[in-house]
Amino acid sequence: MGLIAEIKSLLDVSGGKPAKRVADAEAALQRLAAKREAARQSIAALMKQREQALRIDGSDKKVAELDATADHHRLTIERLELLEPELVGELQARRTEQKRQRWRELRARHSEAALAYAAALREALKKLDAMLAVESEARGQGFESEATAAFAPPARIVGADAVAEFEIAVDRQRDAQVAMESPSTPAPPAFAKVTALAAKAPAKPAPALKAVPPAPKLPPRAPIVETAGEGETAVVIIRSGLEAKGQRWIAGDQIALSSAEAEAMLRSGAVTLPDGARVTWGAA
Repeated sequence: MGLIAEIKSLLDVSGGKPAKRVADAEAALQRLAAKREAARQSIAALMKQREQALRIDGSDKKVAELDATADHHRLTIERLELLEPELVGELQARRTEQKRQRWRELRARHSEAALAYAAALREALKKLDAMLAVESEARGQGFESEATAAFAPPARIVGADAVAEFEIAVDRQRDAQVAMESPSTPAPPAFAKVTALAAKAPAKPAPALKAVPPAPKLPPRAPIVETAGEGETAVVIIRSGLEAKGQRWIAGDQIALSSAEAEAMLRSGAVTLPDGARVTWGAA
């Protein structure tokens, strides 16, 4: 196996988990650095032998052999110098994918936990109604003073309006998630909205809670998709409300920025690269 093939073989091109893919790229770069250092040390040793040979008459053949061997090592270094930027770019792309995969996992876990939390709140409302029904029955049977003194008032942090607002917020986050994962799709696919649970909510809200109508949900617009030109990099907006190029953007918009602006936003975590895209800055 040749030198280039040997180093590239360390890259797990077949896929695998993002963490292992990053480790494979790091191993390939370490192998490259070790090969280059070994070649440099060999050249230094050969040059010392050459210097000694030059001090001896009739050593032309020996000097020529040393020069040929040193040239071979120089070619090795030249090949490695050409390969290194490619490996660095591959490593950066894999680190970006690893980070994006981790974020997708965390987002999915949070969405699942939020749905479970909303369901638990709905169940708590049913328990609250059952407790209030007993209190109402007692007052209806003439135990007004006794009920006031003996029955603990319900907690004010759970109410139909508060639960509905939380469910609407979960809906908005899931819509933004769909828009970000499918930037070229005009409208997000239908989800089983958690707000469907609101139809099962008790008609009578908990006492002492002031009904506040939820803010109207604006219909989502189609994400904007810009194509990067020369000297530009396409990035996808992660958080709605991000300001760039003199205007505000929503999650899922793909915009073209200068390489410097794109790099700064990627490092800040405000944007990500489109699926399948990769970009390299510098050689580190």
